[in-house]
Amino acid sequence: MQKNIATFGGDAGRVTLMGHGSGATNVLGLSISPLATLPAPQTDRGTHLTGSGRVKLFHGIVLLSASPRIDTALKDIEPDNEVFAITAGCTQDKLAMQVECLRKLDVDTVLRVTPPYKWDPQVNPRRDQNDLPVKGARNPGLVIVDGDVIPQPSWTALGKSSLLANVPVMAMVMAEESDALPANKVHSWEQLHRLVSQRLDSFGTFWKGGAAATRATSFTSEALKLYPESMYPHPQQAYETMITDVRLTCPTKKALGLMASATTNKVYMAVNHLRLVEPVAVVALSSDGIRSTSVDGLAEALVTDFSSKYSFHGLDMMLYMEDETRYKLTTQDKSTAASLQGLLDTFVRTGSTKTANRFSAPNPLSWSWRPVTDSPNFVTFDSLKYPTNLDVADISAAMGKTKVTMTYDFHTAQCELWARDDIDVSYASAA
Repeated sequence: MQKNIATFGGDAGRVTLMGHGSGATNVLGLSISPLATLPAPQTDRGTHLTGSGRVKLFHGIVLLSASPRIDTALKDIEPDNEVFAITAGCTQDKLAMQVECLRKLDVDTVLRVTPPYKWDPQVNPRRDQNDLPVKGARNPGLVIVDGDVIPQPSWTALGKSSLLANVPVMAMVMAEESDALPANKVHSWEQLHRLVSQRLDSFGTFWKGGAAATRATSFTSEALKLYPESMYPHPQQAYETMITDVRLTCPTKKALGLMASATTNKVYMAVNHLRLVEPVAVVALSSDGIRSTSVDGLAEALVTDFSSKYSFHGLDMMLYMEDETRYKLTTQDKSTAASLQGLLDTFVRTGSTKTANRFSAPNPLSWSWRPVTDSPNFVTFDSLKYPTNLDVADISAAMGKTKVTMTYDFHTAQCELWARDDIDVSYASAA
């Protein structure tokens, strides 16, 4: 990209990496990789040096629903690699020949020899990530800590200025990520209580209040108190928000706090409450992955007969791409899409949510979105303990009007619960 971007009218000194889902996790991995820079002699972009005299290959990152957990060791994944190589017929004695064989595999072969659970959402054990955690259960990671491309786990590297790419960061999480592929359809509050108990009872009780506590508190009951019926119109939304918090929102807050402490650039975080006007059938986790809730659409849905009506995983990407291959957006939906596009495009162009003149800005909404380090409650920290004082932008829309509201200590009480040592968002987070 550095060699060829100018040919397409691009600026080699203004490259932004953007990813969604697993793609965003890969971008996060690059931000803690030594391969994010090159020694200065290998390039003529001498004006874009790091403090150590190396050249940045990218200058900003956008993370849409990224898993912040990168901690699977190479030794733990090697047995899977061996099975893949054998199944693909790449069993040469010499390593160089085996590598050459693997690199020549076409896409069809790769998918054929890869166990379906690695890529098919219908049979993927990671679908468990769309449910509440169970004590002792961990999901396999997608990005591997190999000691070369990724030298250290993300929870260690993100807080170290010597390991983290010093570039502006924008991260966004959908408020109800699991609405695209929920583990359960929740019809009543009684059912919600049963589902929560089935998963969280495994964590037992804890002493709320530390040394001053007089009795143990049930983990399940405490979680239910934090997602009450009075706060959510429907139990499905409460269920999905709870899952999103423990799997993505709270871990992302932790990751962004570490990054903000280790960089001299702006770090932005938002929780996205944007929705479509009408419920849809999510048929694929791609830019064209939604259909109407017709009989055929619901039959094709990732969860049969389930209509997604909240801020589900992938909706931000779908709105940004404005792909209408399978579903025609309403005028109001397009207005929402334009607002989101403006927010992201402003960051890509400037590395900030601000422009020289707010009144001539492509999206004046961006002026409301302040970086976490400019928030009054942010305090620099240097430990792996969960930061309770991270402020985020809450993006929402009503009647086609989008607004950005800074929310101080977003879901702090909820994240403190999920960060307890016996559950720890570092490990419960999606991967």
